[in-house]
Parts: sequence; structure tokens; C-alpha cells
Amino acid sequence: MLLRSGTGVLEARARGESGGDRGGEGTSGPAQRPRAARRAEAPHGLPLEELCGDKRSQNIVYPRQVAMYLSRELTDSSLPKIGKEFGGRDHTTVIHATSKIARLIREDRSVYN
Repeated sequence: MLLRSGTGVLEARARGESGGDRGGEGTSGPAQRPRAARRAEAPHGLPLEELCGDKRSQNIVYPRQVAMYLSRELTDSSLPKIGKEFGGRDHTTVIHATSKIARLIREDRSVYN
């Protein structure tokens, strides 16, 4: 399963290539990013096109933020690369998403489960 068509980071990961640029070797496996997207996609029933799309309704934004958080935690991809894979978003959007989900996990453990 891929987030976007083409030859981006996700596709490289799905093929087993590294392509990370976070500095040094990461500990995550080559298919971690697609798995992260599937984890965010499955409970919410959203297709990957929605996660990468332009819509900003809450029922799409929250799963997208979870997917960005998981992508950041489970891969060695940089913030700009993660943002690019989620519809060309800025790295500050990824920072906001990861910070928000991390805060929600700290405040309400049910978010983690």
C-alpha cells in the first residue's frame, strides 16, 4: 500500500530502499511508512487519497495528523519528506501534527490505545 503514486519516499520504502535523511541509520524497517499510513487509515475508514488530499475537515485532519505522527515515530524520514508525502505540506505542519498527537497521548492515554 502506498501513500502516493510516483517514486516518493513511501514507494522506495515499500520496495525496500532506505532513502531516509534524518541523519544516520534508522532503526525502522523499510516498509514502516506504509504500515504507519495503514494504521491511521484503518480505524477511520479513510482512503489514502483523503489523507493526502486538500480537505481540512476534522474527520480527515485528525487521521492525517495521526499518520504524520506515526510516520515521524516509525521512520527516519525528515519533516519535509513526510510533509511532501502528505500532499506537499510544509514541515511546520508535520511539527504541529506530531506535537499535537504526542500531547494528546500524554493527556489522554485512550488516544494511544
